[in-house]
Amino acid sequence: FIASTSLNAFIASTSLKNSGPRNVLDQFLVHVSLNTGDVFETDIVDSLSSCVTDCFDMMTTNADRYTPWYGMESFDGNLELATRVLAVNLLSAELRFKRCESHDIGSHEHQEDSDVLAFIIPNLLHFVSTLSQSEVSIEERQNILPLQCRFYWLASSYHLWIGRCSNDSSISCDAENAGLTFLDRAMALLSELSLHRNGLTIKTPHIKSPARRGDHWSELSTETLSKYREHLQSSSIVSRARQLYQEIQNGFQSEADGDETGNIITADDKLKFASLSTELLERYAVNGEKSTDVIEELLNDFLLLHEDHLHAPDANNQSSPGRLSNWKGQTHWGEIWAGIPLSKAAGIKSLPKQGSRPSIIQVLTSSLIILEEKASSIFLILSKLVYTALLSRARARTQAQRLRRESDSSDSQIDFEESKQEGTDDWKFSDTTKTSNIKRDQLMLLAANLFTDKMTEMIKSNNDAELHNVLEDFAESGDFCSIIFSFLNASLFEQADVIENLSLQIDLFRSSQQIVLALRECDGLASGTRQKIESIYFVTLVKSIIRQKREFTDLKSSASDKRLKKWQIQVCIKADLISFTATEIAELLSLNPSSVNEDGSVCASHLIKAITDSDVLHSQSCQSSPLAQFSEALLWFWKFLYNTFDASSPTENLVRNRLMVPISSAIIALCGSPGVSIADGENFNLADYFDSE
Repeated sequence: FIASTSLNAFIASTSLKNSGPRNVLDQFLVHVSLNTGDVFETDIVDSLSSCVTDCFDMMTTNADRYTPWYGMESFDGNLELATRVLAVNLLSAELRFKRCESHDIGSHEHQEDSDVLAFIIPNLLHFVSTLSQSEVSIEERQNILPLQCRFYWLASSYHLWIGRCSNDSSISCDAENAGLTFLDRAMALLSELSLHRNGLTIKTPHIKSPARRGDHWSELSTETLSKYREHLQSSSIVSRARQLYQEIQNGFQSEADGDETGNIITADDKLKFASLSTELLERYAVNGEKSTDVIEELLNDFLLLHEDHLHAPDANNQSSPGRLSNWKGQTHWGEIWAGIPLSKAAGIKSLPKQGSRPSIIQVLTSSLIILEEKASSIFLILSKLVYTALLSRARARTQAQRLRRESDSSDSQIDFEESKQEGTDDWKFSDTTKTSNIKRDQLMLLAANLFTDKMTEMIKSNNDAELHNVLEDFAESGDFCSIIFSFLNASLFEQADVIENLSLQIDLFRSSQQIVLALRECDGLASGTRQKIESIYFVTLVKSIIRQKREFTDLKSSASDKRLKKWQIQVCIKADLISFTATEIAELLSLNPSSVNEDGSVCASHLIKAITDSDVLHSQSCQSSPLAQFSEALLWFWKFLYNTFDASSPTENLVRNRLMVPISSAIIALCGSPGVSIADGENFNLADYFDSE
């Protein structure tokens, strides 16, 4: 059975009834626009959306002049024609807005789509307003109301999106108010339609996407929009808190300008801080069922304002993770470091910076820090931000892999040779998508890296008993394990810059090393908790060096010209990462050896127990034991150091010198890990057998 609204039915009806290609294109555009609920109810929404947008652009381009509007500009009394014009322009705006949301803010594609939307949405508003004032029958009005309802929903979403994207508080506030007004109009139209059609639902499969979550994106009904309205009302807390914070900023600045004592927080300011911190903490409570969604809101707000300040580390300026005493957050991260104040002095210092829109996390942390309370809540939120960034990254990679599989499946059925012409928009868009995916992937890792460094700063600078309790729970949770594993096994997309990828891996290693060391040295943690932290870290280091051995083997045996500087830099950075990993392994094993008790029984190190626990390593699919893989990796590096070097290669000699001591130390430490007794139960310590170097 072929439905009358399907594309197959359209092809059958127009194949013999058209006046040429342009007429067919026009009929196709109108047919799809009037039957979106049925036509887009397929698995090829993205492809069809791209096709419709391209058709719209072709139909609205005349004599090299592009005006993004189809048909007449105002209602002239012909309702049938007006319905077609409204449907086509509305569908084009909906699809373009969905595409615009997926682009990076500030990119050429984002700017191009936002310019078109800035033209078409006000014109649609004028067209719909004129149409609403015309005299039509009740039946005709019922037919046009679903399109009007879709438009007001689009206008609401568009203005709320502008409010989220704008750095200007006044523009943001006006846009949010307009968004709520249009949402109310859409709900009023749905209520009017429901009087004549019980349980009315407007299907909108064409505007749904993986990034848009919620039933209100797949269908419009009084129920779905009411739930969304309630969500917006609860999120208005954020706008109020930001506005109150900026009022404090403005008052603080005016006092500071007129009096040197203006940097003192007044009692009135403290009351304001207490009010907004209470509201924000209630919204971003991390123990609720919806904690992931609201924390994602917090993350996206921060990235929107500070995306340009998050940069991958420079390979040429990369500092050794072993020199943690020289590392300074402000120097490493720049001005973004002050965007999350974690001391009262830093919170007060950030107040005079008025004019720019503060991030929600800045408002929240500043309020709590200035009030000198609830440091544990800040740590929990930071940890959830790290976890959410990594989770968002994993979702995006899964989505990219799914799209790639679908693309490969399509390629096997269609011959693309004719379409692979240089300069075609399809292939440009493909490259843009790749670049966007790589940038977003790296951005999430950098955000997680920054928040982890902030967590480390909190652990080092706070000796609060409540925070120690939170740290105990954090170390026992799966979040800590996930963060350490993700950092030490992170890799970007294959198309990403290899050297930049390796430099970011080293920085993630440094971040993991710092937070683990801070937790190990925290006196407020129980010894059992510290041992668990060391075990998780050690297990992840072992998995990392096993993986690094495979990657180094591929790099060494690659067909790349080894005389090229790029390959040489790549080998050196990879050797640095292996060196840091092996050094950490050697240190952990030497500080936590196995031993033989006085009664002759062996007290195995908690590190060795962890590596032999398959549940900890999640290695059910491995054919050999993790300990065997670890040993094999170290032996492979040892043989590589002694047997495979060309003495005439300076790069390989440099790598050999870099890896010799760390790999040797790891092998010696592993060999000594079963433990011995040297005198009356005194534990064997490998530190006694290493010289100062």
